[in-house]
Amino acid sequence: MVFRNIIRSSTVPYEPPRLARSQKTHIIVVLLVLLLCFVVILGKLFSLQYGDREELERRAAQMRKVKVPLHAERGSVVDRKGRQLATTVMTESVYASPPQIHSPERAATQLASCLELDSRKLATKLASDKKFVYIARKLGSEKVAAVRSLGLKGVDFLEEPKRFYPKGRLASQLIGFVGTDDTGLGGVELRFEEYLKGQDGYFITEQDSRHRTLHHLESERVDPVPGATVHLAIDEVVQHTVEKELRAAIKETQAQSAMAVVQVPATGEILGIAALPDFDPNDLKAANPNALRNPVLTDAFEPGSAMKAITASIALEEGFVTLDEIIDCENGSARMFGRRYYDYHPIGAVSFAEVVSRSSNIGAMKVAIRVPPQVFYQHLRATGIGSSTGVPFPSESAGLLKPPHRWSRTSLPSIGIGYEVAVTALQLTNVFSAIANGGVLMNPILVQSIEDADGKKLVSYEPERIRRVFSRGTVAVVQQILADAVREGTGKLAAVGGYTVAGKTGTARLIDPTTGRYRNDKHRTTFCGFAPVSNPRLTVLVVIEDPKVRSATGGSVSAPVFSRIMAGALRHLGVPRDADILDERNNQHPIADWGAALVDASLDQDDGRSGPPLPSSPDTVKPGVMPDLGGLAKVEVLEIVAELNTEWRFQGTGRAVSQQPSPGAELYPGQLCRVTFASAAFEDNET
Repeated sequence: MVFRNIIRSSTVPYEPPRLARSQKTHIIVVLLVLLLCFVVILGKLFSLQYGDREELERRAAQMRKVKVPLHAERGSVVDRKGRQLATTVMTESVYASPPQIHSPERAATQLASCLELDSRKLATKLASDKKFVYIARKLGSEKVAAVRSLGLKGVDFLEEPKRFYPKGRLASQLIGFVGTDDTGLGGVELRFEEYLKGQDGYFITEQDSRHRTLHHLESERVDPVPGATVHLAIDEVVQHTVEKELRAAIKETQAQSAMAVVQVPATGEILGIAALPDFDPNDLKAANPNALRNPVLTDAFEPGSAMKAITASIALEEGFVTLDEIIDCENGSARMFGRRYYDYHPIGAVSFAEVVSRSSNIGAMKVAIRVPPQVFYQHLRATGIGSSTGVPFPSESAGLLKPPHRWSRTSLPSIGIGYEVAVTALQLTNVFSAIANGGVLMNPILVQSIEDADGKKLVSYEPERIRRVFSRGTVAVVQQILADAVREGTGKLAAVGGYTVAGKTGTARLIDPTTGRYRNDKHRTTFCGFAPVSNPRLTVLVVIEDPKVRSATGGSVSAPVFSRIMAGALRHLGVPRDADILDERNNQHPIADWGAALVDASLDQDDGRSGPPLPSSPDTVKPGVMPDLGGLAKVEVLEIVAELNTEWRFQGTGRAVSQQPSPGAELYPGQLCRVTFASAAFEDNET
């Protein structure tokens, strides 16, 4: 019965529940929203397919492309003969494309172990979204092989130029150094960065869907332009000689430091320039930061007695002393200006020539104070002391020369013997070169020229006369005094076999930085001179700082080093010995191409700033006839009129500006003649 009722009930038709009006409304709204969304999507698809197609294709192509830099080969630095001092070699760098690396942490650990890098920093770099990142640059072959053996996806290699210094430490402070990106950071590398760096290039290629670089699909390429070549004035052999002798001197004397300069006085060219301690630019990590600069150009020092050669030149030029005048040096001890001064080698009354050759402080001071402070100052400025030489080198020092209104009563005598004035090694060398070449200050030349990759000269530095600083008569006298200083004075150990040498020793006490006072047990020894005296071809300066020897003087420490450097340089350059000068004129001996025979006559020509050429000389004076003395220094006038049987009255200092009687007038025995002198207005040539 129950079963029958169940069957009967199952045959009743199903009637779905009726929806309320509100429910129907909701369904319609949902359907309309879905339809609207569908329409929007279709519209967007249409827009993407037809409206923004070009832009999207451009973006897609851009996402596939990768720009790989091509670094320009940095220009070389060579010596005057074209010998390589700084060049570029190709090395391999490791880079990565982070999107290709599946496990940055694991890859970083592996790379760090091969390249000795920080794995954490490396992992951060590999996890970036950049397409190109450097891992390590300019690696050695061993590290490159180690990275290759890892076989990491997304890690590749790129050839890059690397700076290399084939001569190691040679001229390192002059040449300078570069950073990891081959940008000049010191010396010539920094000063001529714009010429040396060249112009970088690049190429553009594509990546596949897995971000793998497809080098064969290169679409654009801009080749790099190599940098220019800088031709230095230095000679590699002379430079090597200088550095070798300085190292030997430091080893022998246990000195704190040393420096030297070799210059051609006729042209101003620098054939050698060095300072120790130095550094190896191929291994900057091991370099002492203090050794990276070039103290020959950046550091100023008190020259000590080497200054007496300049003091003598000024006093003779202005006529305040004569060569044979007797100066009482008071047996090495004299009280002046409330202080007592001493000589290292006590002497009594001697000629002025001996005052200089035997390096008497007392005698030099007595002569220096005869010169008016403003006149002395003008002469020092004219020689370039107190202003930079202007050589193309970063951070060149101007030295120190206070104006006369800041001098005390002891300043002039102190400056006369090399204190209260500071010079750079290049400045001092340049002044001695002026004494050597006949009285003309030349512009020092560190760089000869700059040439592009095609050999075209972009910049050229030619010999340049700055001004005449001393008359030919004055420097002829000073040359003989300095020759006497080497032959029989304090510079005997500077002698060079086969050549006559002229020069001056210098010994200056060093200041204790803690007390600000001079120390008696620490010295700076100097020797500066030139050779051969008959026709000076080279000027050499040697400065040794704080030698640890019993007799720490310029004559015992620096003079022997000067001798070895000068001898080596003269031999290398083929300079004939004094005994061979006649043979040289007959072309029987080689003359170096650096222009040793350069227009000696040109140094005698009027430069437009030094007054008229000499109108008279002792050889041209006629008995009973008034000579033409116009423009002559007092020392030259004295030499000329000594042959005349007349009386003379002189007024003023400097050069002769008027005379009585007039040139060419007839003279009678005992006649009174007058000459008026006036100091020249020296030109500073400063900007």
